[in-house]
Amino acid sequence: MGVIVKQKIRGKGKPWWIFIHHEGRTTTKKIGDRRSAELVATEVRKRLKVGELNLPVEPKAKLPTFAEYSTHYIETYAKGTCKPNTWKGYEAIIRYHLLGHWKHRRMDDIRRPDVKQLLLAKQRSGLSPKSVENIKALISGIFTQAVEEEVLQVNPALRLGRFIQKQDRKRHVKPLTREQASNLLATAKVDAPEHYAMLLTALRTGMRLGEVVGLAWEDINFASDCINVQRSYSGGAFSTPKSRKSRIVDMSDQLKTTLLDHQSWLRQHHRGRLPTVQVIDGKQRDCIELVFPNRNGNPLCSDNFRARIWGKLLKDAELPPTRIHDLRHTFASLLLANGEPLHYVKEQMGHASIQTTVDVYGHLVQGSNRQAVNRLDDESPALRLVTGDVG
Repeated sequence: MGVIVKQKIRGKGKPWWIFIHHEGRTTTKKIGDRRSAELVATEVRKRLKVGELNLPVEPKAKLPTFAEYSTHYIETYAKGTCKPNTWKGYEAIIRYHLLGHWKHRRMDDIRRPDVKQLLLAKQRSGLSPKSVENIKALISGIFTQAVEEEVLQVNPALRLGRFIQKQDRKRHVKPLTREQASNLLATAKVDAPEHYAMLLTALRTGMRLGEVVGLAWEDINFASDCINVQRSYSGGAFSTPKSRKSRIVDMSDQLKTTLLDHQSWLRQHHRGRLPTVQVIDGKQRDCIELVFPNRNGNPLCSDNFRARIWGKLLKDAELPPTRIHDLRHTFASLLLANGEPLHYVKEQMGHASIQTTVDVYGHLVQGSNRQAVNRLDDESPALRLVTGDVG
């Protein structure tokens, strides 16, 4: 027998519950704030002590299987809160990594050891640490939603310990050198001139491919030499950038001239006008004029560009296998090589915090750190006295 007061999900503003354990049965009741829950719990304890509280016998509800609830999670939660590429990625993880283990298991039958064993198996199978982390995050998200909907009382994916290898974010950063980037642009100017301006935009702004594809002329301020990154295009839909926030990036003189030339080229190839598309993001919006449409004036398909243009460009430029996303890393690495501060790089890249910039690119500024400590030698009169360097 006992009465416990706690939150099912910890956090400010989350409701408090009382858990009444009596005669082999458990009853839960959502109260609200902690103080109210403690008052109710005190009263329940008094009644239990004198035998005045009779707990109702409630039939146990039939709980869904993991397959049933994961489908519910995608349809009612993920599709309403996540971008198309994100929830489609969730569907792929569920299909390829989770249903084979838990398809017919009831949600309350999946315990913490089951989650740990599955993740360890995925880790041993050779999946990258990032992939395993993504699987873990999705499992936790599904069970958190089940707790929120009062399907379960606890999330078995919480507090699993530190057995999962952490991904080394620096390992995925493979920027081009300045010479390689110049060679890529020179090759594009000859072999794919219609895409030269797009590649230069990626290399001079650090914008993600989806952000470049979703760029509109109204986003470019030629008077103040800056670009407002406020949308992305992927999976056949427009949405906000990855951070869900817009950002302003600086535009170099070379990029400004190239974009103006590209605008003139577009007008020539589209009967004197700029191609327009409609942006639908929950509601109909006005048409926008895309900066880098395909030949038909529609949004460029990133997958087609990778398959038909990108690979050939790398081969013609005699460059190693490189992802388009590495152009973003190249932008950051070249800025840091030029001695630009990490805070400026953070703002241009649109990172949520300076810690992200440090985690990904901090190793690229090691040389400047050595210069900093050397300057301490130059500025230390006491050290010069000890070493006899003063005349």
